Amino acid sequence: MTRFAFLPAAAAVLLVGGCATSPQPLSMEDTVEVSAAVASVDAVARTMTIRTDAGEEFALDVGPEVRNLPQVQAGDRVVVRYREAIGATMRREGDPTAPAVDLSTDRAAAGARPGASATATATMPVRIIAVDPDKNVVTFYDPDQLVRKLQVRRPEAQAWIRQLKPGDEVVVTYTESVAVAVEAVKP
Repeated sequence: MTRFAFLPAAAAVLLVGGCATSPQPLSMEDTVEVSAAVASVDAVARTMTIRTDAGEEFALDVGPEVRNLPQVQAGDRVVVRYREAIGATMRREGDPTAPAVDLSTDRAAAGARPGASATATATMPVRIIAVDPDKNVVTFYDPDQLVRKLQVRRPEAQAWIRQLKPGDEVVVTYTESVAVAVEAVKP
């Protein structure tokens, strides 16, 4: 056997490895909702007392940025919705994605029921250094070339990182939003 006899086998392994498909994009989302009943409202003093379903009461100062406070009545519900989402996809060659943060806010229009929302979305390309599938830890360079380690807790994300290898580039998008609304008592 010649000393180069391993080359066909090595080439086959490289070709098969090179044909491996990239992981499908990862997308996860969670939403939490909490609500409390309005116990009382003082529109002139801009204060409101809310009562949780467990019977706890909280007094709140309501700033001038909250529009239409006089529409709120005892018995209405204050509902807070928190949403967190993360997505990850393999970065394609030539992908110009740069680190970015987008912030947006919204509040009720004049005459509408009081409410507001805020959303922050961060997008960042990262380069994988290592994946420890036993500890579910991924190590990567962030856009500033700082080394970061991330403990991955959700099973679908753990399965996704197991497909990564050192040198892979991944675009991660993280979104966090909160919305507050006052919902009228249903008759």
